[in-house]
Amino acid sequence: MRFIPAIVRGQLVLLLLLGLLVSTPVHVRAAEGDVWGWGANTFGQLGNGATTSSQLPTPTNAIPGGIIAIDAGYEHTLALNTVGNVYAWGENRDGQLGDGTDTSYSDTPVLVDTLTDIIAVSGGHDFSLALDDDGHVWAWGNNDFGQLGNGTTDDSNVPVLIDHLNDITAIAAGGRHSMALDADGIVYTWGDNQFGQLGNGTTVDSDSPVTTTALDGIRILSISAGNFHSLAASESGDVYAWGDNAYSQLADDTAALKSDPALVPGLTGIVQVAAGYSHSLALDSDGVVYGWGRSDDGQVGSGTDDRSTPTPQQVMIGVGTIAAGSWHSIALTTSGVAWTWGINLYGQIGDGSTEKRYVPVEVDTTLRFSAISGGYYHTIAIEMVPPDTTPPSINPLDDLVLDPINPFGAPVVFEVIASDDTTPVDDIQIECVDPDGIPFESGDFAPIGTTTITCTATDALQNVSTASFQVTVRSAGDLLDDLRALIMATSTGTAQQQTMLTYAAVADGAIDANAPQIACMTTTVLDVYIHSQVSRRRIPTREAALLYAETAHIRTVLGCGSQQ
Repeated sequence: MRFIPAIVRGQLVLLLLLGLLVSTPVHVRAAEGDVWGWGANTFGQLGNGATTSSQLPTPTNAIPGGIIAIDAGYEHTLALNTVGNVYAWGENRDGQLGDGTDTSYSDTPVLVDTLTDIIAVSGGHDFSLALDDDGHVWAWGNNDFGQLGNGTTDDSNVPVLIDHLNDITAIAAGGRHSMALDADGIVYTWGDNQFGQLGNGTTVDSDSPVTTTALDGIRILSISAGNFHSLAASESGDVYAWGDNAYSQLADDTAALKSDPALVPGLTGIVQVAAGYSHSLALDSDGVVYGWGRSDDGQVGSGTDDRSTPTPQQVMIGVGTIAAGSWHSIALTTSGVAWTWGINLYGQIGDGSTEKRYVPVEVDTTLRFSAISGGYYHTIAIEMVPPDTTPPSINPLDDLVLDPINPFGAPVVFEVIASDDTTPVDDIQIECVDPDGIPFESGDFAPIGTTTITCTATDALQNVSTASFQVTVRSAGDLLDDLRALIMATSTGTAQQQTMLTYAAVADGAIDANAPQIACMTTTVLDVYIHSQVSRRRIPTREAALLYAETAHIRTVLGCGSQQ
């Protein structure tokens, strides 16, 4: 019951707080739609040109190109458009918007400098990450703890390339640390390591990527970076957690940090993980959401306000994707309905109030969403675009009447032209079939008689148009009718015409009696008679040539060869 939004490149990539929920080896992005936000807006993180918080979804200012992926950082937001450009808005005091400035904030989207061909984005506390289609990772913003991964602790207000990371398929930006996942399922981390959140067995910060050696031999498919802890889900559906554990966010009631990944007990079949400030979420393959960790603001969703919840609790079912804000949690159902729970100081729950919610409540909107993400106190989502159900247009196909060229019929030459607003012409699949469902292409033979050819045009969204036409291949009897008309048009005498018509009638009767050899012989005798009349100058040579051609055609269709 995984919610896979329309489009794009493979398994699953959706958005989380302070870290992007991702799957490997490739990324699925949402169908392009409008961006909506709700909750805190002190730094313009809703992107609507204002700084007033909203308790209900409000539209973000228009962004060029159509948005297919989003991620909410601490108090800024990132968006990716269809052509691989990144836009950012919200707080910018550390250059996390990546536009080359250090202005305090922007309440409208700005273009991130220099980046092209981006396929995923992730927003951290005060820095940002992007992944390009070559598998390289870019970072910008605050770098006090080396979270930009470029071997320094210097901030950057434009993207910098992280060396030594190749074949990366997923990224996650946390509070002050970063994560990446490569095509082999290996996890890399860098940045702040005060609580062991890098998972490399130490609590020493790193300004360049390190590997989580405790996960050697375990193929990871999903990662998420929280504020001071990290989560990963393996190919086998297990969950691993490490870092800060003060609120049992590692599913361990000891409150002791862990600098190496540890298995979360009691969870199987997990396909997504989401790490908040100090709570954790997981989603299994049946669409069941689990939560654990800090719960005094309701962020676990179990209905209690316990300081910590060490054992994963079932929260809701029928879910397609999850996201964790710092202090609130989010779930999208398989139909795109948004549910939220947790702290609600600024309306980030989206139910029109500022009351905490200890169990999931539906966001107060008729909108449906294809992707969603939670920040510190705000929520951002992409509106689900209803699938295009308009079928491609297909040209009307005229019925055809053809003369046979042999006993098997005649070749049919035709062209089907289809067009569609959403699919390039070359990508529209066109198939024609005969009444038996056998593929029929231009140039194929249609048998003598009438055959209905049905053609379908299918666009990229599997919308189908159908057009049919009839092909009538005339029979030898039809050709005899043509012969009779030629005979009646000759300038010979009535006696000669009657003689030739008698021969034609005998041939026609033989065909009706399924005696083609007699018909062949009769038309041959007719040719001899015509020749004799030409010799006597009773039938003009030009007219005789037309008669010969018609009798030869009849014999070809009958399969008896041409004679004169």
